[in-house]
Amino acid sequence: MTDTLIPLAEHFHSIQGEGRHTGLPMHFLRFPGCNVGRAQGHVLAPPGFKNPVEWNGFASKPLVVLPNSEVAKVCTDFTGAHFFCDTDYEQHEEMPLDELVAETYETTVCFTGGEPLLHQKKPWFKELFQKLKQNDVQVHVETSGTIVPKLEFDWLTVSPKDGWQHGCIAVANQLKFLVSPEHDSYSFLDEVARHMSPLCEVYLSPIFDPNALVSANLDYAFEILKTYPGWHLGMQWHKFLNLR
Repeated sequence: MTDTLIPLAEHFHSIQGEGRHTGLPMHFLRFPGCNVGRAQGHVLAPPGFKNPVEWNGFASKPLVVLPNSEVAKVCTDFTGAHFFCDTDYEQHEEMPLDELVAETYETTVCFTGGEPLLHQKKPWFKELFQKLKQNDVQVHVETSGTIVPKLEFDWLTVSPKDGWQHGCIAVANQLKFLVSPEHDSYSFLDEVARHMSPLCEVYLSPIFDPNALVSANLDYAFEILKTYPGWHLGMQWHKFLNLR
């Protein structure tokens, strides 16, 4: 038994909604902190506001601020484009390691964030990883690609963001690109993809708005697939099913 406490933004049981393991039950552990996203103060949308607005408060570039967002968390994708981040990666709880592991009935745990690899050198992170492996639980990681992993994870999904590292792309099992016509993906895809291994799978994920499919983004993904026919369309099935 251990009295180690694990800091979490949240944890929940669901299915993997994207990529190779779509449909597989997983215990998702969202760790706090992000080295790409950042809060941009209190940006209040007008009551009843339905359409995104542009705000020039970050790096002198337009930002998308969604309705009812008290704090605009801004992320920067692999193309350098800014977009609103709807993920709450602030710490909200601490959970005993043994309790967290005992609650895991699934064969797979997914470390996500924010950026989970911010914590990979911390003793509690290594202890959690080792305990899960001892229980024959596979550990998957979803990362921005900005930190090279030091542990031998069972599956590494990289959704490249600003500051992605060649070394992280090289060890990825799958790459997930968020795409829309507003994000000039073509000029950056080759630069990222040429660093991946021959066995790496690539998924193009049309950006949702925020939980509804945008037909223009889907069409854009199909256009990219004409150039890269060995890649995959990566739909976010958990959103269609109204799951976490």
